[in-house]
Amino acid sequence: KNFRNIVIWSSDFNKSLLNKNEANKVLEKNGISTPEIFDPKKNYPDLKKWIIKPTYSEGSKLIKIVNTRYLKSVDYNFNNKYIIQSYFDPNKYNEITVDSFHDKKKNKTFSICRQRIEVKEGVCTKAKVYYDKKINLLSKKIAFITKQNGLICYQLFIDKKNYFLTDLNLRAGGATSMTCNSFYDLVVITFLMKLNKKYSNILKLNKPKKIFYITRQYQDFISGIYE
Repeated sequence: KNFRNIVIWSSDFNKSLLNKNEANKVLEKNGISTPEIFDPKKNYPDLKKWIIKPTYSEGSKLIKIVNTRYLKSVDYNFNNKYIIQSYFDPNKYNEITVDSFHDKKKNKTFSICRQRIEVKEGVCTKAKVYYDKKINLLSKKIAFITKQNGLICYQLFIDKKNYFLTDLNLRAGGATSMTCNSFYDLVVITFLMKLNKKYSNILKLNKPKKIFYITRQYQDFISGIYE
């Protein structure tokens, strides 16, 4: 009952960030690298890959991977309906989701990384869960930019030298439960913060140096027995 009607944080500025195009502009303006956006006026190699996302999409819904040749053959509303970003080859980049908690009052940020190891039908089924000091600093910067006060998640593609932030979600992720099952329960911590209760002991359960490997497993249940 205590969790009813708890609003983590909300404002007109936050609502504007639900638009992926607007979010990209804000991030780039503040020095955070995002993928190249397709410009129909530029010439690109025909086989260069792009990823199309609805401007207000969530997760992997309605995402499509295409090449430049395909984009030249169709008519998209580039300004409103879609965002078209440069595609990152998963063989060259690590795909990481970051679950990031920020307590605005205490100016405290704590984030955990989930590196996708196995994906089935667009859903992460196996992940490496760990703490990264540099990414935590990035999370703190994002918290400042978004005026964050609670839990968000965002996606990064990282190689040895660079990172690119591809999606910013002002909510918990679909696989945040994998982070929570690594004893970093950022969902519970967020609610405790909103209830003005202590949460520091939860963060102390594990040393940041620990690495967890989490798998999602599904079970079959008997729904009825007939004689």
